[in-house]
Amino acid sequence: MTREPDPHLERSAAADRQRARPERAMAALFALGVLCVYLASAGGRIVASDEHTVFRLTQSLVERQSFAVGDGNAERGPDGRLYAKAGLGQALVSVPFYLAGRFTAPLVPARLRDFYLRAATSLAMPFAGAVLALALVLLFLELGLGPRPALSLALVAALGTPLWVYAKLYLGEILLAACLALELLGVVRWRRDGRPASAGLAAAGFGLAVLTKYAVLPVAVALWLPALPAWRRWRSALTFVLAAGAGVALALYYNQARTGSPWGSGYGRQASATAFTTPLLVGLYGLLLSSGKGLAWFAPISLLAPAGFVAWWKSDRWMAAGAAAGVAATVLLYAGFEHWAGDGSWGPRYLVPLIPILVAAVAVRLARREVPRRRLWWAAVAALGIAGAAVQAGGVAVYYGAQMREAGDYPYARPLDHPRFMSESHWNPYYSPIQEHWRMLARNLAEHRRGAAPRVGLAGAAAGDSLAGAATPPAPARLGLDERQARALTHGFDVWAAYAVYAGLPAALVLAVWLWLWVAAVGCFAYAWRDGASLARAAATAARGPLGPPLGPGPGEPPPLYEPPDDVSRSRWSMTRRP
Repeated sequence: MTREPDPHLERSAAADRQRARPERAMAALFALGVLCVYLASAGGRIVASDEHTVFRLTQSLVERQSFAVGDGNAERGPDGRLYAKAGLGQALVSVPFYLAGRFTAPLVPARLRDFYLRAATSLAMPFAGAVLALALVLLFLELGLGPRPALSLALVAALGTPLWVYAKLYLGEILLAACLALELLGVVRWRRDGRPASAGLAAAGFGLAVLTKYAVLPVAVALWLPALPAWRRWRSALTFVLAAGAGVALALYYNQARTGSPWGSGYGRQASATAFTTPLLVGLYGLLLSSGKGLAWFAPISLLAPAGFVAWWKSDRWMAAGAAAGVAATVLLYAGFEHWAGDGSWGPRYLVPLIPILVAAVAVRLARREVPRRRLWWAAVAALGIAGAAVQAGGVAVYYGAQMREAGDYPYARPLDHPRFMSESHWNPYYSPIQEHWRMLARNLAEHRRGAAPRVGLAGAAAGDSLAGAATPPAPARLGLDERQARALTHGFDVWAAYAVYAGLPAALVLAVWLWLWVAAVGCFAYAWRDGASLARAAATAARGPLGPPLGPGPGEPPPLYEPPDDVSRSRWSMTRRP
């Protein structure tokens, strides 16, 4: 007997999609604003060893359809060629940006084309940051926050944590953070509605995260486990298996090509127990509290995460347990790693992908109106967000490599496995990178005001940046600059507009484009905030019902509440939720 479709369910699903559109539009405007900020503050350079290696992999995929790289942070494969230690995900995401740079390179002066190609490729990370911003707003709405609170907390995450700095670096952490945020959003929705689209979103985040970096597998699996009860719906389960399985299968094929085994990670000795030599307590203190790498200093909002997980446990134990287990597993994994600090980098590099999960826990705590002292909590969020933005401003304006050069940490004075490798910068508050970046920022600003900005005569990187038709790429210097110019740039600002002016491009044109990005960002944020107010008014009207009182407060009445007062109302609050 054929079951007739339930017209009430069909109308409910259609109404659900209709109500979701305003929220998605608001989140998209916010993400566009974040993208403008990230593009305005982008460095446009690929110079660190890990950055250079992934750029070489991207270049090899496009120019030679090969996984082999000519140089970089790589291991030799069975065929004697070099293969990147990094996963394949970041390079795949970067391919469209590399192609865009390759096709538009003739529009810039010949001496800048190699640098322009790298700059265009590096823009993959600001766009990944915009996807992360979109996912965060939708996730916070899904967890019970109102529109404007969700925008506020997402802004703290985007600009008040190291996510801002990593959006301008061509390292993979911002992409991993975006993948885990998408997976968490998909799992939360999947547990609620059981739809294949939600399962597919979770699978896309899971698969791309693992394809980008195998070390995120523990947290990716932990975030997926709370969705196990939703596997009773076979269409959704099949969607997840197919989508996530595609990413895993591609990773296994990549491993086979570069190591001769589908189970070879490509990391060589660093994938073995011999690479985990740091005492656990030393690594934990270093990652969480040390003056040079502590998460508490570089992402102050994370201080509220423990209380957030407690609130999450009270409202959804499965989801809280999965998120907390993923965070704990990742912290413990890297605490014992010999290079726990992830040098050179800004802050606790290996913990940056966890920031969306930590802020999501804070969102759960803020969404509970029945818990007392919510205003005090929001005041703490605002204060920690401002403090975090001040910390990131130094990291955005001054390249961490410039600070390492000036501090004498680079070129490295000690081998990487030395117990006192960069110990002053890691442990001594007097040499804290946060303080040093701000000192350099103030000094460089004063020099620019005196007209003493650096000047560089770029002759282009070595010829290896043009691989078309080359059988084996040469190995150019990563910087494309001599030592004198590299030291001169320690007195500059790590923003593409500044580098363009230092290289001799018209300052008026460059600054006009740069300022336009900031104006566009402010405009997008303003329109998103306006849409958030409209959504809040619509939700307040829906909560009162068609015969309820008017929106405006009467004489002596408190202002209307635009957030759900309890769990029953919260279930119908978000426009993405089925009533």
